[in-house]
Amino acid sequence: MRIRVATALAILGVLLAARAGAASAQSAELRLDEGPYYAGVPIDILVGAEGFDEDPQPECTAPKPEKGDLIDLGAGQPSVRSFLSITPAGRHEEREVSHRHHFRFLCQDPGRYRLGPFTMTQGEKSAKTRTVQVKLEVVPLTDDMRLRVVVPERPLFVGERAPMRLEWWVLHEQAESLLSLSRDFVVPLFDRADLCTFVDREARDDEQEIVITSGGKPQKIAATFERRTADGKSWDVVVAERILVPLAAGEHELGEATVTVDQVTEWRRDLFGGKRATRAKKVRAVDLARRLSVKELPVAGRPESFAGAVGHGFTLEAAADRTVVQVGDPITLTFTLRGEGGIEQAGLPSLVAGGGLSPAHFRVPAMEEAAGILQDDGGKVFTAVIRVISEAVREIPPIAYGWFDTESGAYETTHSRPIALAVRAGTTISAGDVESAVASAAENGNGGRGGNGARNESGGREQARAELVPGRPIFALTGADLAIARGEAVLVDRRARGGGADTLALLYAASLAALGGAVVVRRRSAIDPALVRRRKSLKAHLQEIENCGGLPRRRALERIAGALRAMLAEAPAARTPEAERAIADCELVRYAPAAGAEPPLDADFHARALECARAILRRGSE
Repeated sequence: MRIRVATALAILGVLLAARAGAASAQSAELRLDEGPYYAGVPIDILVGAEGFDEDPQPECTAPKPEKGDLIDLGAGQPSVRSFLSITPAGRHEEREVSHRHHFRFLCQDPGRYRLGPFTMTQGEKSAKTRTVQVKLEVVPLTDDMRLRVVVPERPLFVGERAPMRLEWWVLHEQAESLLSLSRDFVVPLFDRADLCTFVDREARDDEQEIVITSGGKPQKIAATFERRTADGKSWDVVVAERILVPLAAGEHELGEATVTVDQVTEWRRDLFGGKRATRAKKVRAVDLARRLSVKELPVAGRPESFAGAVGHGFTLEAAADRTVVQVGDPITLTFTLRGEGGIEQAGLPSLVAGGGLSPAHFRVPAMEEAAGILQDDGGKVFTAVIRVISEAVREIPPIAYGWFDTESGAYETTHSRPIALAVRAGTTISAGDVESAVASAAENGNGGRGGNGARNESGGREQARAELVPGRPIFALTGADLAIARGEAVLVDRRARGGGADTLALLYAASLAALGGAVVVRRRSAIDPALVRRRKSLKAHLQEIENCGGLPRRRALERIAGALRAMLAEAPAARTPEAERAIADCELVRYAPAAGAEPPLDADFHARALECARAILRRGSE
């Protein structure tokens, strides 16, 4: 009995080992769409593999067919299944990993073609599929539909935006049978990524979409439906419009576009009275071969201000964030480009080009810093920060912008409007203006160091600290004689003198207060002298702004602007956009033409200037 049990366990172990070995072996399988197969109609191919690890994704390759294109559509996510079995031999866990890879075969010529073998490879692991043969039959042409690819007949220029159309004509009498089932469009022009690119729009609510096979992948394009009459017949026309942008110059053969449709030949009624197709046949329509002529943009006559814009009717608008400045102040310029054509690839030329900003009057950034942003209204906005470096400047001159006009076949140039500027001389604050008074006091105190050098140095420091806050005494306890004289007076009850215990308590309290004040003054004297001087200066400028409330508007604004500039010079880290705007507003009102009597300073603006000054004081005192 024991022998039989042992034999059974051994056999079971062998079977499990064989199953595990079979599970670990690599295998690959090939699956195709069901036939029949037709020329010009894509065939989907699925390659499945097992026995590989979950990661990394195995690589799938196959030999190139004799004709046609084998398009790799990529791999899907691996499928993982786990199994757990418990036997007398123990617990056994298995994992099955399946990989999938998708291909598509498309050939326009009928005949027999060999596909495969497809090879899945993952490191040292490998597996091959079988080889299959497919027979492509000819799809009969039909007179019930037509296909047209309408491209411009004139030569196009590289970068030009040109409209093109795909028109699918269906005889109105056969519209139900031809539009009910699937259809496959093959447009060679749409697969030429080396030749051109396309700009599509989203379908509106009153429009539909058609699916075009482009690059082996389906792509939805907005389409409209029209009713037309041709050759004495009524046609339902599906029109899909795209914007064609050529990328390469030359004479390009586009090939024949085709559409293959399942045309219903039999219908039946369902339980609800509706019609349902029960039998269909494939029919197709073929367009004529097309040619696209593309020319390079001419080099002759190309202006320095050309930045890739191709089309017609371009305009450039310029705006500045401030027009009253001091020498060295930053000015942010905003340029808005509009026009009919390729505005997406258009850039902003150098602001110096075409006699724009003179380097003798402006500091101009490199244009790679100006990135354009497309707007919803079709414009493109660029920004650039410049600085005026000369008092002689009276305006921001017109900025030139060149483009290639596809209608005239020549380069054109537009200019922005000039922007008037009021430029004042910049206020320069040297290092001597912000030199601390402590340095001078300390230098005077250390002027001569003879035998009393240490005493002179100590005295110089005390003198410097005394000059930090004029009028305030310095309490120094160094050198004070705190010894108690021994004598009869020590034994005398002083509470009986000078008013008794109340007077004594008052004297103690005054002494403690004096000692606390000395500590506070000493701590203040330890503060950085430069910080003390800056706080004092900032407070003085703040007081000047507070005193401007009763002055005439122009005089008050001049003093407020000067005070704010001085505060920012004292505390550059406290510079804020609010303070900059307040200074700019002051300058704008000052330079505005006077009309009638001088009005008083606006109370709201005075309050805003005070708020900016207090903010600078707070940040500058840290």
